[in-house]
Amino acid sequence: MSAAPEVKVTTENYKGWPGSMRISNGRVDLVVVPQIGRVMRYGFVDGPNLLWENQAFLGKSRPGNQWVNYGGDKIWPAPQSVWNWPPDADLDGSAYKAEAIRNGVRLTSPLSRKMKLQFTREITLDPLTTQVNFRNRMENRGERRLLGLWQVTQIDDPTSITMGTAISSTQPKGWYGFGNERMNPAFHEQRGQSLVIRRDPQNSRKFGARSSSGEITATKGSILFRTHARVVPGVEYPDRGSAQQVYTNADPDRYAEMEHAGPLSRMDRFESVFQNVVWSLKQGV
Repeated sequence: MSAAPEVKVTTENYKGWPGSMRISNGRVDLVVVPQIGRVMRYGFVDGPNLLWENQAFLGKSRPGNQWVNYGGDKIWPAPQSVWNWPPDADLDGSAYKAEAIRNGVRLTSPLSRKMKLQFTREITLDPLTTQVNFRNRMENRGERRLLGLWQVTQIDDPTSITMGTAISSTQPKGWYGFGNERMNPAFHEQRGQSLVIRRDPQNSRKFGARSSSGEITATKGSILFRTHARVVPGVEYPDRGSAQQVYTNADPDRYAEMEHAGPLSRMDRFESVFQNVVWSLKQGV
């Protein structure tokens, strides 16, 4: 009788970050780096990493409160207008507490001194498939305000990204161009109810949409990377209702982002909001 499939969580030094935690079911694996509060790898075992890694900062900790774009996957508060730029130093790039849980890892951020928020992420891998489940939680320890969760996943130079679109009063074209962004036919194509986006090497661009499918997919070579988050009808989302967002970065940092923004909620002190995001991979597309 063969052994039942299982998920193993092991500790290692990942590219100079000691204490990193690899989650594997023998088919796919992902690496969580508590030292910078991120997921830095996701792919088939012994295959390429689908997540972008900033080679200039591998194995390094953030210098003081300076923001560093390490790459990988992280969460932010939404909307960005409540914190502007750069991201909160305690929530993005600082060391998180990490502990192994069934089939994965729980990450807990420090309490933000600036925003009075705390993140918790439960990241688990299905024993039988490529599916990764994120259970994100944000607790408000400050004043009452309108906030939501926002998962940002940086992909290593994808061939293309596809995002569903839907016409609405806030998005009459079916999508929203950040900064009055217009589609460039060389890099953007409307195919039925979907927007297909390719990275423009010369210009960084960003688009948002609110498709009820809650899905964004990226292709890289023969691999399809799917992300999904449920879209709640009848509630407010940031950026003119952009529950799904895609950002493509110009050279030399060749990456794109698949982003899922959660509903905005009036959060009282000690109140929490949650977000579930699912990843999966498919080979041979």
